[in-house]
Amino acid sequence: MSITLRIRTPSGQTRVKVDAAQPVVELFEMVTTLCKITETFKLARNPNGTEDLRFDPTKLESVASLGLKHGDMLYLLVDRDPTSEAAAAEAAQELDKVDVILEQEEGLVVRKPDPTMCRGCDDKNKCINCLPLQPYDPTVLQGATPPIKFLSFHSFLRRLRTGADNGRLVNLEEPQCEPKKTCSTCAAWPKALCSNCQPSALRLTRQEYRHVDYMSFHDPESLQSFVGAWIKSGKQRYGVLYGHYDRYDGADEVPLGIKASVEAIYEPPQMGDAEGFDLEDDPNSGIVDAIARALGLKVVGAIYTDLKHDVALPPPNNVQCTRYMSDDNTVFSAMEVLNAATMQAKYQNTVSRKYAMTGTFGSKFVTCVISGSASNSIEPQAYMATDNAVAMVRAGMLAPSATAVNEVCVAASDTTRFVPEVMYTEKNEYGLLIVKKADPSLPSDMLHVQLPAGAPVDGSSRLLKGTGQYFPAEHREALTQEFQGIPALATHFAQPGTLLAKFSDFHLLVFLGTTSVVPFRDEILQVAELVAAGDASAVDAWAATSNAYQTMNLLIEDGGGAPMVPAPFGATPMETEGPPTGGGAATGVWQCRACTFINETGGDACSICQGPRS
Repeated sequence: MSITLRIRTPSGQTRVKVDAAQPVVELFEMVTTLCKITETFKLARNPNGTEDLRFDPTKLESVASLGLKHGDMLYLLVDRDPTSEAAAAEAAQELDKVDVILEQEEGLVVRKPDPTMCRGCDDKNKCINCLPLQPYDPTVLQGATPPIKFLSFHSFLRRLRTGADNGRLVNLEEPQCEPKKTCSTCAAWPKALCSNCQPSALRLTRQEYRHVDYMSFHDPESLQSFVGAWIKSGKQRYGVLYGHYDRYDGADEVPLGIKASVEAIYEPPQMGDAEGFDLEDDPNSGIVDAIARALGLKVVGAIYTDLKHDVALPPPNNVQCTRYMSDDNTVFSAMEVLNAATMQAKYQNTVSRKYAMTGTFGSKFVTCVISGSASNSIEPQAYMATDNAVAMVRAGMLAPSATAVNEVCVAASDTTRFVPEVMYTEKNEYGLLIVKKADPSLPSDMLHVQLPAGAPVDGSSRLLKGTGQYFPAEHREALTQEFQGIPALATHFAQPGTLLAKFSDFHLLVFLGTTSVVPFRDEILQVAELVAAGDASAVDAWAATSNAYQTMNLLIEDGGGAPMVPAPFGATPMETEGPPTGGGAATGVWQCRACTFINETGGDACSICQGPRS
């Protein structure tokens, strides 16, 4: 007798039809094929994983022997490696906490009674002149100082919910830029094309909202260290921003606004020069993302430098101002906007399905460029590509212009690619809005929005409250002679303070999680979770029983540094001093006393751990 079982998976629900006499092994094989699962998984009767189906594959137990009946619901639970891409994708499908909070708020902007119009109004009695306004009301936007140019995304959603249907028919979706792959009336592109599968012409206007309204660097020292790499070397630098999203409560507060709070900057492998940089493959990106998730952080954007010295000016304000508005240049070039759109397409924004059937719309990924200001000082400038720009970049229909830095070209249709017609609006010499065709280019300013960037005054709101002296950043060895290794560990852990403060360093955690010199890879996620919890006594208790921590102390002692003994909560760890060890001739093959690596070339430091030769 055949029965139908319902399978609830992380991506939805499906059904599988099996015979009650079939072996359970075949049921799992059918589920694997149907759901296209590549990781290890289990089937359970409860969503929390209890009462999972246990069987002996050697005895060929049947489906009926497990007590499964027609119509039963089984829950598919995937056992994923926390460093895998699948785990990162699953984490990205969750709504940000700030979105949940703002969705539940009323969002009305309170007005004070107008002394010239209001009579007897107070907190309980309001007239039409002092009633609270909606966050998208033009009076609120124009009345702010300075005026609010862009709606916050949640204000934009509130406006969509107005009307007779209360937003029940709202469905946010990106514009269709490619022909449908299947069509019911024709053979579909590239064999045929009809009005049913052909994408409509795109009419671009200035995007009136933005997904993020402010970028805040909660750790200003990390930003200074990032810029310091350019100051020391003169070469441009790129970094990935890790942080979280919070409600924006700034001085120029945007109603229902969101800010990207940056806690750490990770510098991937790259080759830079005075004009730019080239990114290289990063084999450690998975573990870096896993460490960030254990700390409660996620990728919120990217940062890079675009700085040039002005030799005619005295320091410190001696940086050229290369970003200004003119006919030939703009604050952000077309290439920068397209690169930002490419990254935003990778990091999509999860929204409630009552607004978008796909569960995603737009992106909160912010791009920040460090450049010279009008006063020739170094300042950050943040921007985001528009949702229309992301859709067109994903379809491969845009390219930077070869003749103007602030223009993008629309690709032409050919036998293999159909590109819809693109129109955009702009003001003419009389101040009137007119519609023009992108033939073949359009201004890149139509495809991005700007947002302010800054840092808190005191930095007390940051998550990683370290000792004040930072562990060297990754991949700077050839750039600024900043080495990560046993000597750097010895210097870092010789600082006064608790172990919690010393482990509260993102660069240190990344080094311990990616290096083979210190055996921390199996414990690094646990350490990151303890750091995120902020419990110094728990960190001390872990260190007292950790083999990895004890091994690191031995390596520090062997390498000539000061080994650290776990100290009571609030106490300063003890230091033991010893003479540096090592040896060998000035040239030829020599063995490192810290990590035992056999160095085949001359030098004063080990090629693996950077430990001293003598």
